[in-house]
Amino acid sequence: MSKLSKLAGLGAADWYCLLWAALALPVVDIILRSRGVASARRWAMVPLGKAGEAQATEKAMRWGWLINGAASSGLYRVSCLRRSLVLLRYMRRHGLVGELKVGVPRGGELAPDLFEAHAWVELDGVVVNDVAEVSARYVCFELPRA
Repeated sequence: MSKLSKLAGLGAADWYCLLWAALALPVVDIILRSRGVASARRWAMVPLGKAGEAQATEKAMRWGWLINGAASSGLYRVSCLRRSLVLLRYMRRHGLVGELKVGVPRGGELAPDLFEAHAWVELDGVVVNDVAEVSARYVCFELPRA
């Protein structure tokens, strides 16, 4: 299935998510560059919207897919941290409490001057914007409080 045919099959709610992400991704990028991770996490931690979403995990996975798509279609490269912060904020606006995870490779040998990390979002222990095995490949660490 081509990108164009996938886009043609999107409903109004999916288009809203895509457009919202296209606007939010540059915002979180500016916040990260100018004020750092703690400020970006505060930006993502908006008050919860209405609760009681049915099929919450499936919706969060769909939003993750859409936000990843918006990130890959932009004018510049968007990191996993930026995508995850935007998803976290979108989920919270819809009453879902996701958890931002950041980790380093498990047992990987890296060059001394290279630091590799990866970020993703989980909902009730389920990875919603990456492959399910990502948590097995990375050792998570605590981020500063938002």
